[in-house]
Amino acid sequence: MTAEVLTNLMRENKWSPAAALGYAKRNKLIKTWMCVKTLYNYIHAEVLAISYTDL
Repeated sequence: MTAEVLTNLMRENKWSPAAALGYAKRNKLIKTWMCVKTLYNYIHAEVLAISYTDL
């Protein structure tokens, strides 16, 4: 769920991972907390269905 929410925010709004994570945290769209570095690591490791070219 967290991965889908963040991926959708980044793709649909053309937001950076930091902006998407901040928005999701502020609006309580995600229950799992992570730092921005972790999110970038997930993108780099292809854990999320998004790549750097999509950003």
